[in-house]
Amino acid sequence: GPGPDPNHEYIYIADIGDNFSKIKTKKIYRFKEPLINLDAVNIPFKINIKDYDTIKFIYPDGKRDAESIMIDFRTKDLFVISKREPNPHLYKIENKATIGKPVVASLVGNIVITPDEDYKMADKIVSADISRDNKKILLKTYTQVIMIQKGYMDTVSDAIIFKQNILEYNPEPQGESICWGLSAKGFYTLSEEVNNMPAHLYYYPQFK
Repeated sequence: GPGPDPNHEYIYIADIGDNFSKIKTKKIYRFKEPLINLDAVNIPFKINIKDYDTIKFIYPDGKRDAESIMIDFRTKDLFVISKREPNPHLYKIENKATIGKPVVASLVGNIVITPDEDYKMADKIVSADISRDNKKILLKTYTQVIMIQKGYMDTVSDAIIFKQNILEYNPEPQGESICWGLSAKGFYTLSEEVNNMPAHLYYYPQFK
């Protein structure tokens, strides 16, 4: 996604998983996406990243487990979604967050997945992404993929109450990753490897 230098793309790595909610300060690492000539390297390859930013944050309402991070392409604000509770919490980390010094994330709303049912696996959001045109949000639980259509200027906190559209998805052994394709005409999913079952990268076309 975008970052401080408008001439570069950035990779964000969120160290926010916390199954037992014991860690107070969470970290997000940000670095410029390296340019790789696939014709000149052997796959798999290794790159050492030495120049990176560390964005530290604390939740305003206690320690949380989370696996989902997404970025607003208009404001460059980061959003984190909690995992282990009904109506997962949506937190915002502002683009102007000071590097290295912990900031307090803002609780900006709740995402209601199954309002008429008890808390279940379908409420656990394990991945999320915003399209590059800033008009579509993907939310992934263990069992389904949800899309929310929004306007370019709509904030993420406003959009979470918009209509949820359930998209086609074939459940994976432990599917915990999702992202839009570059043109936002489809999305990719990827599973963790469970019980020696290989993980496959899947693509789901959505728009022509």
